[in-house]
Amino acid sequence: MNDKEYLEEIVEKKHYVNNRELFDSLVIYRQKLELTEAAGLERPVMPEEVSSAILRICTKLSRMHNFIGYSYRNDMISDAILQVTAKFHKFEPTKSENPFAYFSQIAWQSFVARIKEEQKHTSIRARLINDKVTTEFVDNLEHDRTYGRSILNCPKEPA
Repeated sequence: MNDKEYLEEIVEKKHYVNNRELFDSLVIYRQKLELTEAAGLERPVMPEEVSSAILRICTKLSRMHNFIGYSYRNDMISDAILQVTAKFHKFEPTKSENPFAYFSQIAWQSFVARIKEEQKHTSIRARLINDKVTTEFVDNLEHDRTYGRSILNCPKEPA
């Protein structure tokens, strides 16, 4: 192996997604897509290189310090894969030669949307728990007043 081959191998291993190969496969896919749309047929199947790149991008992005600590990280990855897969065919090679950035941005927005959704659900759960505890406390307080017991020195009820 000569120096040039060695350097190419190192450069290729440095990045987990080869943007140039991803772009080339998307250009070929885009050509097929335009032909099938013109013929009125269904969209062609996603190329294997694109699907594996989407999986790697979403997984690697979830390991960033912004997203690593969430317990629902697998849900975030699943949502991102779903969103990128649904939108990958909209990539325009004439506008940009960077599909990695396009996919990463979609995945990032999907992660943020999932976090907001989970925070909303957590807030609702906390309110429900708080309301339940408050309601039980008020019910117990009314029960104690009815039977003439003090809240501070309440003897145990006979069994």
